[in-house]
This record gives sequence, C-alpha cells and structure tokens, in this order.
Amino acid sequence: MDSPSTARSQTGQLQLPGPDTESIKRMIESMQLTVATLGANFDQLNAQSTKLSTLGPTMDDASAQITQLGAQIRSMDARQEKKIEKLKTLMREDLMQVTLKKLEKDANSPALYSPLIQTQIRTQLAIQVEAQVAAQIGTHLPVSLREQINESRRELRRVSVGLENSESRRINSALRMPRDEYEPLSVVYKADGERSVHFPANFRSLWSYDRM
Repeated sequence: MDSPSTARSQTGQLQLPGPDTESIKRMIESMQLTVATLGANFDQLNAQSTKLSTLGPTMDDASAQITQLGAQIRSMDARQEKKIEKLKTLMREDLMQVTLKKLEKDANSPALYSPLIQTQIRTQLAIQVEAQVAAQIGTHLPVSLREQINESRRELRRVSVGLENSESRRINSALRMPRDEYEPLSVVYKADGERSVHFPANFRSLWSYDRM
C-alpha cells in the first residue's frame, strides 16, 4: 500500500507533495529586488537620453554618448538575463531538495527506494518543479521589464536619428546657390530612422519638386 506521500492518481502517476511555498517566496523576493534595481537603472538611462536630445551637443560628442548608452543597454540586458536564469536555477534546486526531503521523511514504504520508483519520482518532480518555476516567475516578474529594455532601445534610436538630422540640417543650411546646386544634400531621416524615397538628392531635385 502506498503511503500518503506516494499515493497514485487514477492515471497511475505519483502524487507528490507541493513545493515549499516559503522557498518560492524567498526566491521571488530576490527576483523583485533585481527588477527594482533594473527599473532604477532604466529610469536613469531614459533621463540621460532625454537630456542628450535637448542639449544639442556636437556630432562627435553625440556619437560617443550614443555609443555609451547603447553599451549600457546591452550590459543591463545581459546582466538581467543572467540574474533571472540564476534565480530560476536556484529555485529549481531548492524546490527539488525540499520536496525530496519531504518524501524521505514521510515515506513508510520500502518500495519508494527502488530504482524504478526513484526515477519515476524524480521525473515527475522535475516536471512539477519546472511548472511551478514558470508559474511563479510569470506571476511575480513583470512582463514590462522586457518592454522597458525595448523602449530604451527605441528611445536610443530616436535620439540618434534626431541628432543625425540636426547635423544634416546644419550642413544643408551652409550650402549656397548656385555654387552648390548639385552638391548632395545630407539626409534627414524619418522618425522611424528610414530614409524617405522622396528625399531630394540635391538642390536641383528639391526645386524640381516645387515646380511639379
């Protein structure tokens, strides 16, 4: 007769004790602290990008700052992924250990220690633990964190495009007619960073639009 800890369901699967909720709570608190730290970093990063777009630095300075901001985003992204994966691993290991200890403590049947039963227990326990980890992370770890990363990247791109356009307008404003009639115009990009198919190649092309 199976003990309560190893009772089988109607499908023949072992009914294992639920994972330790206190262990889950500790792990989630650690994850929430990680999220809070990352959130503060992203707030700082967004503030820097906004300041960069309003100061109007020279193009060389802007390029250096944009490169630095991009490196910060990539670094934060990598650290976030590593921390979350580490927490997932710790949670899996903790839940496995706690549940196996419960089984050993509560078990009364010698059959529990047979290799076949041990393998079956570990297989089903691994499935349960993986489901618990996924559920807890999905519940407590904000989905918005990934969106924060993506939004920071989009903001960085907007700042970069804006600075490039400012430099292009400065260069174009220095051109003089008729001397520079066929001098290529510096491209002013659309908000999405793409070049418009209608952007004129030079002043001559620009005037042809006016006559159409």
